[in-house]
Amino acid sequence: MLNRIKAVITAAVLLGGVSASQADVIINVEQVGSNIVATGSGTINLTSLTNGSPNHFDGYIAPGVAEVVVGSSAYMNMWTILPGPKSFGANIYGSYPNSTTGDLFGMGGANMGDNKLCTPVGYVSGFSLSGSSTWNNQTYATLGVTLGTSTTWNWGTGATADSLTVHIGPAAPTAVPEPTTYALLCISLGVVGFARKKMKHNEQLTMDN
Repeated sequence: MLNRIKAVITAAVLLGGVSASQADVIINVEQVGSNIVATGSGTINLTSLTNGSPNHFDGYIAPGVAEVVVGSSAYMNMWTILPGPKSFGANIYGSYPNSTTGDLFGMGGANMGDNKLCTPVGYVSGFSLSGSSTWNNQTYATLGVTLGTSTTWNWGTGATADSLTVHIGPAAPTAVPEPTTYALLCISLGVVGFARKKMKHNEQLTMDN
């Protein structure tokens, strides 16, 4: 009986999973008061990427060439990925932030011909990254970014597949389960309740006998 319950619950999870996929790394560029703040977090799978020479970088944004790097100044590796989006705005010259915190990572190098995924030197696949950069007294317009755009770079296949998304505007809402997910969950809970009731009934019959 318990095995049947587990099977039903597993099926519900597999069939009713959240449909909205999420990138493993997301950088959100948002207006916060009079400032623009870019905040990034996630993990990166480097298995399928080719590493170039380490470079010293600072936080930076150049939407016209699809470059955005968040976090504090540091040496980082630039990993070549397949050609992807080349812009998420108009400003090709870029701008350095007034303040930064956390790990340095992001997307750069589009003006060199290939998109370059940037990670801290010594970064190990799967470890969490978190960093931010702030541009004081700036707006979407003055930085040259296009409000409402979401730009995604993909690399790898199968187990090595990964992605980085840059979203311009208020943080994208967390994925919400579809109605079918709730329905399957209710069915699962109903099966569990019924099974428990039946088990108690059988136990009572055994005791009476």
